[in-house]
Amino acid sequence: MPTIEDFKRVLLFFNSLEKESIISDFAIIGGLALSAWVAPRTTQDIDLIVTASPGLNSKDLTHLVETRLCKKTHLPKMKANYAIKEMFSFMEDHLGVDVILTTGFPLAAEAIQKAVRIEIVGETVKLATPEYLIALKLVSLDDKDDVLASVLLDLSQSASLSASQVAAERVLHQLNLAGEVRKHEVQQARFMVLKSPDVPSMLVETAYISNPQEEMRLRTQVQQARLAAAIQRGVHDYFYANPPAGTRVAQLAAGGSRTITAAAGGAGF
Repeated sequence: MPTIEDFKRVLLFFNSLEKESIISDFAIIGGLALSAWVAPRTTQDIDLIVTASPGLNSKDLTHLVETRLCKKTHLPKMKANYAIKEMFSFMEDHLGVDVILTTGFPLAAEAIQKAVRIEIVGETVKLATPEYLIALKLVSLDDKDDVLASVLLDLSQSASLSASQVAAERVLHQLNLAGEVRKHEVQQARFMVLKSPDVPSMLVETAYISNPQEEMRLRTQVQQARLAAAIQRGVHDYFYANPPAGTRVAQLAAGGSRTITAAAGGAGF
C-alpha cells in the first residue's frame, strides 16, 4: 500500500524538475485528482500530465527518473492514431506513477493551463479540473475523437446553462424593478436558441400580445424604453460581475463601477 511519503517524493521530484526548467508545467489527473473534487477514494497510483521543456522528450525524463530516483522506468510503444503520443511509468516503492507528456496532445496541455493550484502532502501542485478529468479519461475509448467532442460540447453547454441562469436572474430582477412581472423565478425551456455552448442565452417575454392592454402599452416608446433599459441594466450587471477575461469589460470592471445612462427611445452602457 502506498504511503504519504511515496506521494510526497514523487511530487517533490516533479516540482524540482519544474524549478530547474526541465519541465515547464505539470498537473495531477486520475483518481488522486478526482478525490479532491468528490468523496475521497483509495488509489494506489498517481497520474500526471507533464509539459517538457523545448528539446526534451519522454526518454530524457525517464533518464532523470532512473538516475535521480534510481527507479526502473517503462516506455510503452504508442499507436500512431492514439491521442497520447508519449508516456512512461515507474514505481516509487509501492506507488505506481504514470506520466503523460503533452507533446502532440493539446487537450492535456489545455488541462494543465486550466488546472488549479492546491497543496498536497506539503507540496503545491496543479490539479486538473473535473471537466478535463472526464475528457482525458475518454481518450482511451474507441472513436474517441467523436466521443470527446460530444462530451466537451455537453460540458460547455452545461457551463453556459449555469451562466444563463445567473444572467437571466439579473435581468429578471431589473424587470421587476421596472414594473410588475408575472413570474418571479427564471423559467427554463429546451429551445434551440437557449443551447449555445459559447455565451449565456435567454428569451425575454415582454408582454402577452393576446392581452390588448399589454399590447397597447408595449407599442409605446416609453414602455419600450423602460423595458430596454431594464434588460440592459441586467446584462450590464451580469457581465460586470462576471467579466470575460481579456475583454474591455474586464478592464472596466477592474477599474471600478461605471454609470449607466438611459434615455427615452434607447439605452447605453
